[in-house]
Amino acid sequence: MENDAFIQQVKQNVETLIVEGRFEEAMEKCKKYLSSFPDQKEIVKLKKTIEERLFEQNEKEIDQKNKESEKLYSAKDYLGALRLTKEALTLAPHNDKSKRLYLKYQEKYKAQMEEAEKSFIKQRREHFEQLIAEEKLTELIEETRKLEEQNLENHAVRSLVEEFKEKLIEKELKSKKDLLNSDKIEDIENLIAGLKKISENSKLLRNLENAVKQKKLGVQIENIDEFIYEGQQNLVTLMKLGKFEESIRVCEEILKVNPEDSKARSILEKAKNSFYKQSKREAIKNIKSYLPTLKQEYKTGKDNFVTF
Repeated sequence: MENDAFIQQVKQNVETLIVEGRFEEAMEKCKKYLSSFPDQKEIVKLKKTIEERLFEQNEKEIDQKNKESEKLYSAKDYLGALRLTKEALTLAPHNDKSKRLYLKYQEKYKAQMEEAEKSFIKQRREHFEQLIAEEKLTELIEETRKLEEQNLENHAVRSLVEEFKEKLIEKELKSKKDLLNSDKIEDIENLIAGLKKISENSKLLRNLENAVKQKKLGVQIENIDEFIYEGQQNLVTLMKLGKFEESIRVCEEILKVNPEDSKARSILEKAKNSFYKQSKREAIKNIKSYLPTLKQEYKTGKDNFVTF
């Protein structure tokens, strides 16, 4: 009897919660009781009723959220639309309409963010170019530093920052052309140390360091600045002109200065292959052009030719 009274009390409490629309609380009470008494049919029946009510409630709520999300989508508030459909999917993870809308909004939001990023990068690039043109280099250094700190995970922003750090270093090195081509190794090394505060990973500074290292070892390098700025540019031009032998020489000079230059090493391999093919073609061409003369000489002086 005591057990029956307890069941009736549980049933009454659950029914009251259902009437009040507190379905989650009612469901929790049913689950808690059924974990101890799983065979209580009346409570099992109540649990099924709650599930039906929850489904109906969720259906209405999901439909409302999806309708509101479509309005936000029309207003191009793709992030707001995504949030609402995500809430709808939390209520019913397998709802087909919610899933379709979520994927649709996700694509639009991604495109919107990419466009916003492009616009931001374009605006920052124009601003940085202006700072360089106006010689406001200290301001540029500070702005690139802040931008990098605020966007550590953004590849596009980091690339932009590195690009303008390199431009700053290039501008400073060009203004020190006479120093770079002098024998004042210690002053050049001090210059490098100062510029590394702008960028530790500068390719220009790495090339310059290698050039200085070679010079200290006694390798004769004239016009260090040309190695820094013009080597690879001239190399590409030589390859386009088909001057492969000269390209090989330039590659070897660049690699003396910077043995880690993977681009120069790659071009060197291409230049060697192209030079071999070019030499082979020229040799065949020369043989063909000289063949009539050889035939005539053979006719008039067979004894001068060696046969095998």
